Amino acid sequence: MYRTPFDHIPEVDPGKPDMRSVPQFLWWIGVNQKRIVLTGTFFGVINLLCVAIMPGVLGRGIQAIADSKSDQLRQAVLFALLLGTCQAAAGILRHRRAVGSWISAATRLQQLVARKAVDLGADLPRLVSTGEVSAINSNDVERVARVYD
Repeated sequence: MYRTPFDHIPEVDPGKPDMRSVPQFLWWIGVNQKRIVLTGTFFGVINLLCVAIMPGVLGRGIQAIADSKSDQLRQAVLFALLLGTCQAAAGILRHRRAVGSWISAATRLQQLVARKAVDLGADLPRLVSTGEVSAINSNDVERVARVYD
């Protein structure tokens, strides 16, 4: 059976959030998706290392042209192509992890909001207007989940 990175979404149980403060709540969400956050960070570092190394490679290529050394120029061109390919691949993989992290966080937050709405039951309309509940799911969840993008 083919498995995708999103087979676990929505979670069977989103868990019990740490509500002591906003940073601790955000930390709780991040810890619950640490694998995707860490792999995204890894690919982001690889991507930026490729960006940082590229000017040196281009400088060597320009110096090889100035010195009329075709072997060094060929090496610089091949290394620049390899570096560009590595950068593109790492960028794609980092972006996939970022989107997956955003989806996972947004889904978990929506589940927590829905669970709280069920807990409040008939008291919900008395405590909060319908528009506010809709705004939470359509706007606030997206903004909080963007922290993990």
